[in-house]
Amino acid sequence: MNTQVAINRAAFELHLASVRSARQAGVASLGSARDGLELVSDSGKRWAFLLPDMTQPGCWRLQYFDERGFSGHGIYDSEEQLLEAAWAAGFTQRAPGALDRLAQLASFQRGNFAADLIRRMNLRELSFEQANEQLAAYDAERIQRASDGAQEGER
Repeated sequence: MNTQVAINRAAFELHLASVRSARQAGVASLGSARDGLELVSDSGKRWAFLLPDMTQPGCWRLQYFDERGFSGHGIYDSEEQLLEAAWAAGFTQRAPGALDRLAQLASFQRGNFAADLIRRMNLRELSFEQANEQLAAYDAERIQRASDGAQEGER
């Protein structure tokens, strides 16, 4: 091996060690997910809830959500894998109370309602047309409630 290649390899290995060290420190700064841990993405537009998984005892859940409701999840064999996965996906900062705040939004509630309709279509409990009808009825009810609330305020 020539000298320049050896120097480049040594520099690259130092760089990798630095990146690994920074990543380990970042993951460690998240803390434990044993009692639930809410994180926000680097973009500030997505959140994740990390917690022990209730469907698979001994495993850990990474639950994704945004202003439109829950959007997916992953299951991990260890808390360390869970925290690593969250960090790798860009969830690097704590966001206590995020789920409670977002769950109050009409968009979050509608998104979860729509996600349940999709689940029910996938199980063949509903047709596409029935799901659309139910979503339209949901929206109409929300509009009516808002209208009733506005009229209530005018009195």
